[in-house]
Amino acid sequence: MAAENRRLNDSYVKLVKLQGEFVWHHHDAEDELFFVVKGALRMRVRENDSEREFVIQPGEFIIIPRGVQHLPSAEEETPIMLLE
Repeated sequence: MAAENRRLNDSYVKLVKLQGEFVWHHHDAEDELFFVVKGALRMRVRENDSEREFVIQPGEFIIIPRGVQHLPSAEEETPIMLLE
């Protein structure tokens, strides 16, 4: 995953190209917003002993609340913008 980071007030803005599967993880202190620029992002989420999967298309976004386990992946190189 290639990334470029910038700060906006108390948030980080990250421009990322994601391809393949990342790792299951969570953030203790911050929510995370994934905005898909091009391609498609698959997001698996584990919460309350269940697992769900979402597919986010260009122009769409998903917000992952702090503390929620998530696994982003993309079959092809997918540019996304992250806000954390």
